[in-house]
Amino acid sequence: MSAYSNLVSRVTKLLRQKDVSGAISACEMILAESPESPFHIAIGKSWSDLVEPLSLWITDLYVEAQEGISVKALYCEMNRFDINCDRWYLDGFGYEYFGGSTKTDWLPDWMYFSGPERQFDLVGMESLQGVFDQWDRGALEEVEESTADAATLLVTLRMIELVSNASETAYSRGGIPQNIPVLAAAHEAEPVFTVFGATKPRASRPKVAKPEIDLSTVGDGWDRIYVIESGHDARGNPYPWCSLTFTEWWKAKTDDEIDRSDRESSERDRAVGDQVVKAATLASEWTAPEMFCSGQGWASDFFAAVSLRTYCPAVNEKAMTALVPLLGDDVEFLPVKTDDQIDRWIIHSLVHIPLSDDAEHNGRDGKNITSIKKYAFDPSELRGIHLFRIRLPEYTPAGKAGGGSRQLFVSEHFKQTYGAAGLQGLIFKEVFRYPSES
Repeated sequence: MSAYSNLVSRVTKLLRQKDVSGAISACEMILAESPESPFHIAIGKSWSDLVEPLSLWITDLYVEAQEGISVKALYCEMNRFDINCDRWYLDGFGYEYFGGSTKTDWLPDWMYFSGPERQFDLVGMESLQGVFDQWDRGALEEVEESTADAATLLVTLRMIELVSNASETAYSRGGIPQNIPVLAAAHEAEPVFTVFGATKPRASRPKVAKPEIDLSTVGDGWDRIYVIESGHDARGNPYPWCSLTFTEWWKAKTDDEIDRSDRESSERDRAVGDQVVKAATLASEWTAPEMFCSGQGWASDFFAAVSLRTYCPAVNEKAMTALVPLLGDDVEFLPVKTDDQIDRWIIHSLVHIPLSDDAEHNGRDGKNITSIKKYAFDPSELRGIHLFRIRLPEYTPAGKAGGGSRQLFVSEHFKQTYGAAGLQGLIFKEVFRYPSES
């Protein structure tokens, strides 16, 4: 375990004992004992003068969130301040449930977001922001990384101290109820700490209905093309389908383990993604990659598999059996090895269809297409095709290398087959339509 991980562990234990001051003192002691550096100006700094305005902001956060949801928890998140040094601020989130203080994977699934226009500026440490800016630009090469880590954690703790004091002040004035937990953390960083409110009993997460597929589009005179995805609910949160991953990232405990898991996952993802994004057949040379089934929620028949580089779903036997008669030789079902010993296959499209001249996108001057404003195809190339990728123009680097689009597209017939078979795991978003053949 790294020295920084040890410090985080020590600080986290103190926070769980509700000893914010002790956590700050421990962090300041480590920073003071490190070789003198510009980061040492963090010692003794605080945001005590922001307690009053932040208490009003937290009150407004609760009131505004309560207008749209039944609030069971609030979360104040500081921006990634160590690399965004020009401005430090807080975002506010509201939840209809409280998922607990130890496991915090529920925090991204917020039900209310205060928005960029309602951020709370953390002012008063501009000189320290300047030091972080120098560090980010590589201008403090003589400073040890452990010193910067300690200063980063200290800023986080001072933010936690501020949110804690402001929440207490808001409660004392009737601004928030005592049974509403308030959590605080910096973006993508530990520790996450419940600074105020009752943490028991936990409020259970509201159940979200599985999305229904509209099959009424059949036989209305139009053939449609859909892009397939795993989908998001009305609040922008991803549906909790099960998925496949290249590493057991959820078992990582330390910074080193997390970094190693991310690196290994990216490497394996790149290796598989570079293969399946091309139209050339792979069956004869395919080596089944080892993957792990992550039970994030509903059991599904489609699994987001190669998520980092290209959307390439894997399917179970039920889905493959339903789709083989429709897709025929236009796809390959490439096997994967999974930890639960259940047979699954990646769908590899062997058909790539170009966009027509009517399409609008940002691919030009030798640059890849990263945004498509308007999809358009030649209908004569679509008829009889039920799953494909977009053939990228040869003037783009990806197209020159033989790659297709990251997204997979399917026909109306595919959607109808999916629905009739009672399959789960996909959302269909219409991107193009053309007259059906009479």
